[in-house]
Amino acid sequence: MESQIVIVILLILSYSQSHHRCRLQKLLAIYLKFKGISAKGFDTLHAMALTMSHKWTCNSVKRISERGMDEVRQRARKDSWSLAYDNLQLPMTVYSQRIDSKSQFGNGTAATVFVKRDAKPLSSSANQDLKTQRARGMKDPL
Repeated sequence: MESQIVIVILLILSYSQSHHRCRLQKLLAIYLKFKGISAKGFDTLHAMALTMSHKWTCNSVKRISERGMDEVRQRARKDSWSLAYDNLQLPMTVYSQRIDSKSQFGNGTAATVFVKRDAKPLSSSANQDLKTQRARGMKDPL
């Protein structure tokens, strides 16, 4: 246990000497960002050299998100893919009602793109063939 504490102290001291040696602080900052820590909490932990700053963390999460979306776009251009999406409704209930603390109801949409790399591409007439087959099925359902 004491050796782990010494390692953490050395990492913190290393970070205070150079901002390029901050893997622990980066990892902890991104983890805490997704756990919902406030900006003031980030400022306090950053002053103690435990995490990166709130601004750095927000910029990093934005960069990670943009790179992820760029990769999805590239894959969608090259490979076969399908999309699943749904609406979300998140109730945020408050149990002790006060003036500044009220229940809220959040709405949003979540989507997942499924990419199949080894799928054969559809023919250029696939859409028209499907329309023709559906029209034939409407006339003779059985």
